[in-house]
Amino acid sequence: MSGKANPGLDTSHTTATSPISALAPRPINSICSSIPMNAKTAQGTSSSRNYIADQPHLPSQITETKQPNIDSNPDSNPGSNPTRTPERTPSEPRANSMRTPFELSVAPIRTYVLRTWITGPANSLPGRNWRMNCACGRFAGVASGVMLYTLILTLLLGGIPAVAAAPRAGVARIDITPKEPVWMSGYAARKRPSTGVQMPIQAKALALEDGRGGRVVLVSVDIIGLSAALSDRVAAEVASKYKLERSQLVLNSSHTHTGPMVDGNLSPMAPSDEAELAKIRAYTNTLAEKLVTVIGASLGDLAPARLHFDYGEAGFAINRRKREIAPVDHRVPVLRVSAPNGQIRALLFGYACHNTTLTAEFLEISGDYAGYAQAQLEKEFPGATALFFMLCGGDQNPEPRSRRELAEKHGGELAREVARIARTPMEPVEGRLRTALQLTRLVLSNMKQVNYPVQAVRFEKGFTLITLGGEVVVDYALKFTAQYPRERLMVAGYSNDVMCYIPSLRILREGGYEGGDSMKWYNLDAPFAEDVEERVTASVAAVMERVRK
Repeated sequence: MSGKANPGLDTSHTTATSPISALAPRPINSICSSIPMNAKTAQGTSSSRNYIADQPHLPSQITETKQPNIDSNPDSNPGSNPTRTPERTPSEPRANSMRTPFELSVAPIRTYVLRTWITGPANSLPGRNWRMNCACGRFAGVASGVMLYTLILTLLLGGIPAVAAAPRAGVARIDITPKEPVWMSGYAARKRPSTGVQMPIQAKALALEDGRGGRVVLVSVDIIGLSAALSDRVAAEVASKYKLERSQLVLNSSHTHTGPMVDGNLSPMAPSDEAELAKIRAYTNTLAEKLVTVIGASLGDLAPARLHFDYGEAGFAINRRKREIAPVDHRVPVLRVSAPNGQIRALLFGYACHNTTLTAEFLEISGDYAGYAQAQLEKEFPGATALFFMLCGGDQNPEPRSRRELAEKHGGELAREVARIARTPMEPVEGRLRTALQLTRLVLSNMKQVNYPVQAVRFEKGFTLITLGGEVVVDYALKFTAQYPRERLMVAGYSNDVMCYIPSLRILREGGYEGGDSMKWYNLDAPFAEDVEERVTASVAAVMERVRK
């Protein structure tokens, strides 16, 4: 989000996490020397609440099949039952009523193997040499019997690994364009409502299942930012309706600065007129209902799918703090979702750059460059749904900007790169899906605290998504990419709650807009304390530890 002098202003929240002693992350300062620079010069501890899905160490989150306790068997615990069955001598045959289920199940197979060895199978192999027939018959009978015996035995003992289950995916979209002129969000310089619609804005949902019980719904919303209250409301409703756990839902805002204002986000920019405020509240309520609807629709659309992931690159983002020598992240992560016949059903992609090509003087509703990119991809791949995730673009701006043609140009560059990647061989995404969400606290310099959501979504092979709340600066994406080099990683900011800017220690010490000056637009009266990066890093380590088990 932006004021007059700072186009693209956004603010951050704070959260505290417990230290992770097993992890010794590299400070951001230590990796800045090796990160890509701007396109112009180079390409390039307090308590926490955990919401975890499919974590073996949390009994409350999973269903366990308990093995019977041997001490509950009267035969192994003489004092437990006054009417114990008398013991038999070794020479006595054991009656069927005294045999275990395992013994009863394998007895017929054992009998079949012995009988086949003695008499041969019922149908001997044809031929003139009856001795050869008998030998071959007995061999074939014994072999088949042993194979069957081994199969049943292994099944009963749980020794055969489960066949890899095929993933499923579902996609849905819903229009969230305001039906009337509304107050727009992102620029404090605006003094009147919207005057029209340049392009419709949408919410889109991608539901993923691993076929083994793991699932997640990834939601992209063409909006400036969702508050914690709005996200929690949506999460509570989908939990009730669709049994979706909180860690299994990701709500990412595209951060367009030409969209409607949402109640609870950037409220100091809201108008004082009560009629306009009432329209903001009404739109927010409608948005919440539509988000629940689109999430449910994606779950209802689940069908067998193939998943692939890879990276491209786009170069129009610059670091707006120090244009000549400052870090950028030009990677374009792409998750391709295809039907078994190869037809593309969805493309999830992201980029670390503010959606601020269109500046304060634009008063028409639009998705900015991200909206144009999605529209072009859906035109290029008929029947597919394109979803944009805003990555860690808190200190990144598009360059050049301020004209509609430039928004189309940047969107076109991004779409062409996503399409190129989607048409090439990509790394498969497979295995078990795990999710984890931790709500921690970040501390301000005046000791006030802000809740902060950190989330991880991980398939065993090929794709890991880390999501962070707030307007996260690019340093964090570069840090976690270096910290988890074996992960096929996508790091998104603006997720689940956009409460303020989240600076790194480097930016906090440098000061400026992202370092603390922007906090007033989020109703916060102090910058973060110097442990902000440490707390965010510890929270990421905590959720990554859970999803990697």
